[in-house]
Amino acid sequence: MTPILEIDNGPIRPVTRVRTKEKALSRVVDLVEERVQQSRPRRIAVLHADAEGEAWLIKKEAQDRLDPDELLVSELNPILSIHVGPGVFGLAFSTGA
Repeated sequence: MTPILEIDNGPIRPVTRVRTKEKALSRVVDLVEERVQQSRPRRIAVLHADAEGEAWLIKKEAQDRLDPDELLVSELNPILSIHVGPGVFGLAFSTGA
């Protein structure tokens, strides 16, 4: 099982689990889509730790489904990477001014 975690102004908390990385890609975009709803502007960052392939897949899905005003791909910083390990990917977002 692949856990999906969230950080929202505080500690990391579990959100859900899915069976495969492919399902995780789609589910992460689902969760962001629920949170941003009609908010504008949408700034999205795809983050990964040694998971560049997954990062580009989630970028494509985020671009298609979230219609971001700004979208970038970046590696996680080393501090976070140490805690989550290689193969991790995710989305960060910001809405409003």
